[in-house]
Amino acid sequence: MSRRRQSVTFLILPLYTKAVLEATGATLGLLEGALWLGMLLGAFSDKRLPGHPGRVGAGCLPLFGAALAVPGLVSHQGIVLGCLALAGWAVGVTNVVFVTLFQRTVPTTAKPAFFTALLALLGTSFPLAALVFGVLGDLVSPSTLCLVQTAGLLPIALALLVRATGTHEITTAA
Repeated sequence: MSRRRQSVTFLILPLYTKAVLEATGATLGLLEGALWLGMLLGAFSDKRLPGHPGRVGAGCLPLFGAALAVPGLVSHQGIVLGCLALAGWAVGVTNVVFVTLFQRTVPTTAKPAFFTALLALLGTSFPLAALVFGVLGDLVSPSTLCLVQTAGLLPIALALLVRATGTHEITTAA
């Protein structure tokens, strides 16, 4: 679900490394590694998180956004590494939680069409996100791009959190 955001992050990282951190390809490798390590840890820690899957997933999205906002405000390599690891963890949890939730809630007969549509939507969003953020990367600083990415993510996170909260209350009351 968050793969489009990942692709945008990987587009911003080279620009951020060069222009903001004034660092080399080795630093870029560390930043990308922190993000991927976080995703791996998040994928394996989803079962340890309490609560309704919709709430857990929706709660991780603002965390992801906040972790991406910090590099837009602070340019310390250690802090950025930690934020990217946290962002990756949130994405890893979100991906597993939402796929699990979809597997449970989508009727068996609708699953092929649902997952085909979901993958098509994700596949279509990659080039669009790359185009938009590529153009923006020529117009604004990488720090600003981090904040733009967060600004685009937070309304989605809020909508999902409101939806998850409503769904949780309905299932609890029934």
